[in-house]
Amino acid sequence: MPIPQRALLLVLLLLLPGSAFADASEAQTRRDALRAALATVQVQDTGEVFLWKITSKRARHKGTAWLFGSVHLGLPEMYPLNPAIDAAFEGSDALVVEADISAPGVQASAGAKMLALSRLDEGQTLESLVPERAAELKDVLAGYMVPMVVANTMKPFMISMMLSLLELQWAGWDPAWGIDRQFLDRARGTKEIVELESVEMQLRIFTDLDMDVQVAMLEASLDFHGLADQWTRLAWSAIEAGDSKALVMLAELEGGGMDDAALEAFNDTLLGDRNVGMAKLVIEHVKKGKGTWFVVVGALHVPGEDGLLDLLDDQRFLVIEQQPRQ
Repeated sequence: MPIPQRALLLVLLLLLPGSAFADASEAQTRRDALRAALATVQVQDTGEVFLWKITSKRARHKGTAWLFGSVHLGLPEMYPLNPAIDAAFEGSDALVVEADISAPGVQASAGAKMLALSRLDEGQTLESLVPERAAELKDVLAGYMVPMVVANTMKPFMISMMLSLLELQWAGWDPAWGIDRQFLDRARGTKEIVELESVEMQLRIFTDLDMDVQVAMLEASLDFHGLADQWTRLAWSAIEAGDSKALVMLAELEGGGMDDAALEAFNDTLLGDRNVGMAKLVIEHVKKGKGTWFVVVGALHVPGEDGLLDLLDDQRFLVIEQQPRQ
């Protein structure tokens, strides 16, 4: 559910002012199947960290980049990170992130945009978009004391993100302990901070999703409800173990509730298309830049087909080395 800057979406949602029935047995069956599938994911200790050094074989290329995969919410017990990761950060000239959500004034300026972009058109309601699961959705939201009268005005993507965020926060996950936020706090005032994207761009990624994809996203979140904590703990275990294969398996499970067309559109928009842009900037730095970048992106951007490692590996002049654990 490595989904970009989910912490920002939750913060902005908390600034808001205050049918047909789903077949509960079918929803529970899907949830039980996902829980059983999660139990089959075995994280393997690779002896390496989830960190890659990227350089060029060509002497005229002077840039270096470290690539590290993050989770956007974290727990205190995740720290300290492996010394190899801290050493790479300390030796870098710039911290490179998807978007600098902790920059002064960013959250305040993004709040109004989020409120406007996440509201349904007049005459539309969330319940009318998911009539067969409206009662189930109302019950889930009530567990977090979110009234349906508020949710009914919001686009499905927003409620989908909110469900995951609330579940994780109630389980103790905190955006302040997220990997990118921790590095941003350490870099502020001491290193250059470079954005691969921007907060506004990331907001647009979700709001520009076709409505049928947003509905599929919300229904998948309902199927996955109750499993976010288990999924995220497994994802962090895979990152700690340097196990890309386990992370790819988890990514596939997270989208398991969507039909193939919706899942493909979702992955293309949230991962594939963005990976191309991120990889282009990293390649440009290695070829034309100077100094060392420490690049921190959501972990699901890194492995798998059309992940950052795959796209960078297509550039035959690059040397990509996963780092041993210290």
